Amino acid sequence: MAVYVIADIKVTDESWIPDYAKAVHEIVHKHGGKYLARSANVKTLEGKPLDTTLIAILEFPNEEAIRPLRRIRPTRPMPRCGRTAATADSK
Repeated sequence: MAVYVIADIKVTDESWIPDYAKAVHEIVHKHGGKYLARSANVKTLEGKPLDTTLIAILEFPNEEAIRPLRRIRPTRPMPRCGRTAATADSK
């Protein structure tokens, strides 16, 4: 059964995004995932507006495919940049 991930990201420093995005895309595809949607055009139509810069919806073939992603750490400069330049919430 397919498993879906919603990544809700608030960017505070955009300088790290190109390198990080490239690495993340390769990791997602390596584990059988695919992006169903990703955008910086985030607009809330109903309810409380999200404090979000980027949002992505990903599909993986099953729960087993997504488990390794929880243990992956990006290459050295990225985690430091990511922690200080953005906050993320995955559901």
